[in-house]
Amino acid sequence: MILVAVATIVSLACAIASARRLVFAMTPIALDPKMLSDAAKGAPLDVVTRAISRNESATWEKNLLAAMAVEGPTRTGEINEQLLEAEWLAQRWARVPRVCASVATSIGFLLATLALRQGLLDPNTAGIDQLIVRSVNVLAIGIAGATFCVAVHLRAGKEAKKRMAEVDALVESLEKAPTK
Repeated sequence: MILVAVATIVSLACAIASARRLVFAMTPIALDPKMLSDAAKGAPLDVVTRAISRNESATWEKNLLAAMAVEGPTRTGEINEQLLEAEWLAQRWARVPRVCASVATSIGFLLATLALRQGLLDPNTAGIDQLIVRSVNVLAIGIAGATFCVAVHLRAGKEAKKRMAEVDALVESLEKAPTK
């Protein structure tokens, strides 16, 4: 019974860590870039700047607008630096779901082996059928955790690509925005 609890705890911890990765992929920046891009179309850049400056958590967006305001040859470099920052924010914890899938599977196999070993060493074991079922139950919990982590990994990758495309569209719309 304790092995089932340990497998469940490890699988849940892996699932929670993987879910955190999905949150990072879906919300790399504070504001929705698509909505911001749609709102910025046709609006003067100073109006967009004032609207975003009211949001305290929009640090990346403020830095992007500051980069847009730079004059001269360093402007492109400043904007590219913000794009790299957004890419980094979208890729935070990118390896975590894969590692968690491996951990959940490994723990499942390890604990299933221990359950089988415990049963074989216990002279009061009712039958081999119960022993195998107990081992398979522990293994199934580990595999379920790994399956969740793999699904999150695939979804997070798609979401990160989608968000970065939206960030690129945001930068394009801000570059086309009139200055006043």
